[in-house]
Amino acid sequence: MKTRVIILSLCLLLVLCNSAYAFSGGTGGAGDPYIITNVTELQSIYYHANDGHWYALANDIDASATSTWDAGAGFIPIGNATTPFKGRFSGEGYTISNLYINRASTDYVGLFGKAYTGTLINVSLTDVDITGQSYTGSVLGYGQFSNIYYSDATGTVSSPGTADYTGGLLGYGTNSYIAESSANVTVNADVYGGGIAGGIESNCQVVDSYARGNVGASMFSAGFIAKVNNSQLFNCYSTGTTSGS
Repeated sequence: MKTRVIILSLCLLLVLCNSAYAFSGGTGGAGDPYIITNVTELQSIYYHANDGHWYALANDIDASATSTWDAGAGFIPIGNATTPFKGRFSGEGYTISNLYINRASTDYVGLFGKAYTGTLINVSLTDVDITGQSYTGSVLGYGQFSNIYYSDATGTVSSPGTADYTGGLLGYGTNSYIAESSANVTVNADVYGGGIAGGIESNCQVVDSYARGNVGASMFSAGFIAKVNNSQLFNCYSTGTTSGS
């Protein structure tokens, strides 16, 4: 009898796990991405961040419900230091609105927290309210060998206290690429705050992109990128105001 109970419990656990990670369609392959239709499915990507799958939105998503998730901490960033996002996510021209994250003591914060060899394309975020520690951005907190194409964001991104690298679109990038993207985001940073990114280094490129949000930082505030090391910018500009050193 005890064996039967254990087996039934395991089966129930598998059912619950599978339903928690379910998407609206697709197999996750290059020609057949997982289809995302609501904010719960969007959050489920977190559990597959390291699997190298492809994802695509099928409609606009209102993420207002995230303001009450996880005892007020909100959405869990997709990808972190130990399991970075390695797949491809396409917004397909749709918008994710009202995304809320309040994780002031957590590094690698954004819709995607950390990506390694990840690709984010056509990601459009409106009215974000995102708070994190170091490496915080709206679309991506930290990118390594990762790319952002045709993406944009509006809202507020903040890193209170002692934190490095906060950006309107990207917190920090190495060996990464941003093209034809923009941010109209109010950035509140500690050290290295930028309208599009907090910092980039090691052969990053940013092309045909701009920032319009206002930036405030305790140290090293910039309208576009606060720290650029061994990287290149082409046809980029900012129009926001900056405050701080």
